[in-house]
Amino acid sequence: VDIRIMVPEASDVRIADLVSRSSFGSLLKAGVRIYLYQNNMLHGKTSVVDDWATVGSMNIDHLSIFRNREANVLFEEPE
Repeated sequence: VDIRIMVPEASDVRIADLVSRSSFGSLLKAGVRIYLYQNNMLHGKTSVVDDWATVGSMNIDHLSIFRNREANVLFEEPE
């Protein structure tokens, strides 16, 4: 399994930085590669898993799902 995570070097929510970094040690020990994006705030989300991928801006929380105008697109290619 090849897992790579990219997070902003500094987000617009300080507590999010602290929470995400609290798990970096165990993730790095498990072989996960972590990249810190340095240019701007990174809000987009992208995941690729086997035969599907998703791209978008939506968080998995109540605000993103029911109130904010955010969305993701899911791509599937079973073959």
